[in-house]
Amino acid sequence: MVDTIVVKDLNKYAESIYEAIIMISRRARQINDEQKQQFEKDFYDESGDDFLDDEYEAEERPANTAPLPKPHTIALKEYLEGDIVKIELIEDAEQ
Repeated sequence: MVDTIVVKDLNKYAESIYEAIIMISRRARQINDEQKQQFEKDFYDESGDDFLDDEYEAEERPANTAPLPKPHTIALKEYLEGDIVKIELIEDAEQ
């Protein structure tokens, strides 16, 4: 079931909806990177050899893995709960 998000709730921890979306998307990218690192850690041996190379097609998931929650869903939930810390956007302008 899909929950409806009240737009006013997005302004709760940010100055504008756009800033909120940037905060959520940055956190989603972090979560995605963490999930990718965990997946690689679980399915690659220490020598770097791929356990999944010839046994599985690229689209297949090994039987012993469960689908991971979507990074943007986790990030949005964290934002609405106030768990995402606001980082000044000026950092991007300096780079």
